[in-house]
Parts: sequence; C-alpha cells; structure tokens
Amino acid sequence: MNYLAATEQVRGNDWPVQARQVIAAGGPGVWRQLGQILWLRLARTGLSPDEYYSCALWKGPLTRDRAASFVPNSKRTGYIKALLLPGGDCQAPEIADKLRTEVLLRAAGHPTVRSGAVLRSEIVPEGAAVLETEADIAAFLSDPARFPLFVKPAVGSLSFGSIALTGTTGPDLQVLNRGTIPVAGLAAELAATAGPYIFQPLVPMHPDLGRHTGGAVPAIRIVTLRTGRGPAPHYAVLRMPSRTAMHDGASRNPRLWAGIDLDTGRPGPMRYLGNPGARPPTHWGDPETPLAELVLPHWKAAVDLCVAAHDHFPLNGFLGWDIFLTPDGPLINEVNGMAYPIYQPATGEGLRQGRFEALYQEALAHVASVTGADPGRRS
Repeated sequence: MNYLAATEQVRGNDWPVQARQVIAAGGPGVWRQLGQILWLRLARTGLSPDEYYSCALWKGPLTRDRAASFVPNSKRTGYIKALLLPGGDCQAPEIADKLRTEVLLRAAGHPTVRSGAVLRSEIVPEGAAVLETEADIAAFLSDPARFPLFVKPAVGSLSFGSIALTGTTGPDLQVLNRGTIPVAGLAAELAATAGPYIFQPLVPMHPDLGRHTGGAVPAIRIVTLRTGRGPAPHYAVLRMPSRTAMHDGASRNPRLWAGIDLDTGRPGPMRYLGNPGARPPTHWGDPETPLAELVLPHWKAAVDLCVAAHDHFPLNGFLGWDIFLTPDGPLINEVNGMAYPIYQPATGEGLRQGRFEALYQEALAHVASVTGADPGRRS
C-alpha cells in the first residue's frame, strides 16, 4: 500500500457539482454561469473556471473592475517575481528546503518546529537523528517516545507525501484519523522514496484553537511584503482542517478557510473550501464553543515573528509563512516563496484593491528604488 500518497487522493474540479452548489446558494443558473465563465476568458482576465467558483465570482455583478481586483493564479508568478531584488529566487534553497529554512531561522534565534530526525539529507539540524536505512527508520518509528509525529518531505507543498502519526503499538502505527498501518510497511516505503524526509513532532495547538480543530494541526498563513520601511504584513488566512484529516491540506471532506484581521487576530466569516456559497457552520470541532468567539492566541507575536524572519531573506519581496500557534507561542513551520493567493478564495475579495494593493505598490516602488528601474504600472 502507498501510505504516503493517501493525502493526494482528493477529488478534482467537479464543475457540474459546483454549478449545482451555486444554484442551491441562490446564484445564477447554469447558462448564466457558462456565460460568465466564457466572458472571463474572452475579456482576458486570466481567471479560470475554478477561480470563478472558488472565489465566488458569481456573487454580485461580474464587471471588469471586479475581475481586475483579483490576482489570477495564471498571473501569480509575475505578481510575486516583480518583488524580487536582483539575484533573488522564489525557490532559493533556504526557502524550498524546509531543513535549510529551519537551520537558518533557528540560528537567528527564531522559534521553529524542531526536526527530530532526517532521512537522506545533507542538512541536519542540531539535535536531529540521522536515519540511513530501512532498519533505522523502523527503529525510530517503533520508539513510543517519538510520538506524536509528523513525517513530511523536505521539499514539497500541500502536505503531499506527509503522514501524521499519534503513536505506536508493537508492530503498528496509529495514523491520525485513519486507523493503523504497519511500522514495517511505512519504513519500507520511506526507504524507497526519493528525496530527503523530515520527522518532526506533531505540534500541540493552543487550546483556544485546538478545541475547534481536533488532533489535526492548522497552519496559519501570514504573508509579508518587503517595502522601503522593511517587511510588513500583507494578509493572513486560517485554514481549518476537515474533521477527518491528518492536517490542513487536501481532503475529501469539507474544510473551512477564513481571512484574519491583522490587527486583532479575529477570523472573518468562515467559508467552505470548494463550496463558498454554502451557509458557514456556527461550530466546528467543539459543539460547545461557537466559531464566532475565536480570537487567535499569540496573534501579535505571530505577526511580529513573520516580519522579523522576513529580514533573513533580503532579496525576496513576497513570502508566505506557515505558523503554528502553540500554548507557548507561535512557531514557524515553513516559508513559501511562491504561495498561492489563498486570501481570495478564503474571503471572496481580490488582493488588487484597497490596502492590499497599496502595500503591494509600496513593495514594487521599493524594488524600483533599489534597481533604478521605472516602476511603471502595477505588475
């Protein structure tokens, strides 16, 4: 069995289902939807049919101005690379390789998730065990003191190839929300898998957040931009895992996303990922505590941590940070140099307007001031 691929077994875009969801939410009929999707293409907005549904573009009038307020995923590369300084790279080793990120930021004194072991990696964080053989992996996974544990590729995204383990009982491992698998089977698969792997503790959540998420660990996404004043927070998103997930990544079951107020740490209205027109739930993992009461703990410290850590990537004008909020404070899990603009499907609002666009233009002007180039129109 392919244990590490289980997280990839999710539905693709099912547009007939999405079309019916829109109608059920009081949106336009099928032919009107098709006409609006065709208009997005003919008007060269760059917005895809998937974005029409995921960002709820069918809500309200679909005008040129409204379409232009969104950053299409098809134009994400240009949007982000426009903020690189000469020599910068969105996929620089210290960004793409989670172990290099950990070593760099820990050396600078920033709190990060600490790796307990590495497999096939030249980069070994202080205190991490080095696993080389299938027997090494099996021995590590058989030690009850190592759990709970999260195993993931050193290079990758969307939690593909990852697995969350809550404990071991003799020859078997307990997978979060998934039952048991054999130690020997997972060890053999990891030994045969190309690329470095990381073994990290499954971080406990602050109870204010953990009561809503169960055992799965949500990473808060905080995006920072580099301006002439230094790094500044751009936007933040809460990604609430599905009730049956091992993490906040891809799942067959409903997940919730919400934008977060940068000043207060209070999430905005929750939206079902994949069905943003549906009425959001009042509760999630805790039937006693309404989601509306949630204020993210250690919020100012989390934002300040991302702003301070951005200074260690001086050539990158755009960085997306995945942060864990623990009882003891925020921890950096990883950094993304080419992050998807998840604020848009999380809120139905475009990033090319208001304060978001103003900060982006400030970051673009900073690049122009350093390079001497004419900033011209917005990128």
